[in-house]
Amino acid sequence: RIYAMKIMRKEFIVRNRMQETIMKENSILKEIEHPYIVKLHLAFQSATKLYLVMDFHCGGTLEYQLKQWTMLPETRARFYSAEVALALRYLHSLNITYRDLKLSNVVINVDGHAVLTDFGLATYETQHLSFCGTPQYVAPEVLRHEAYDCTVDWWCFGVLLFQLLTGELPFYDLDVPQLFDK
Repeated sequence: RIYAMKIMRKEFIVRNRMQETIMKENSILKEIEHPYIVKLHLAFQSATKLYLVMDFHCGGTLEYQLKQWTMLPETRARFYSAEVALALRYLHSLNITYRDLKLSNVVINVDGHAVLTDFGLATYETQHLSFCGTPQYVAPEVLRHEAYDCTVDWWCFGVLLFQLLTGELPFYDLDVPQLFDK
């Protein structure tokens, strides 16, 4: 069996004040068990590094898939989006908000199924105020600095689905402030 290993330097984590984020990601990954969410098998550390051992998925990301096809056939987009929706529903049933759904955070496993990865922005809180996410996917309430909940994941899901079906983002601008105005 082949595994993927996420290796993080402790010095980098401390310098960037990411301790809480890393601990939360590890905690969430330990708790969840779902066929469309990456599985954490082992977490350990050395004197200078932290290691997360997870399933390796060889099919590339949805971003890679989209580059190969320009836009996915509707049946394939429907298949992948249904699996992502099931993963989000499962997370939300545990009061986990993912907060970073995008094509590059969904990988395809050896059996051709979509698997959600990268839980660095995921959190347990039910009400959030922090501004985070990928600019092209950020929900309006996050942009307005309003309290938000797991429903922001469904906004990102809509952006992802739009992108799979059209090959384009619904809102795009190289200038991030102008993007947010759209």
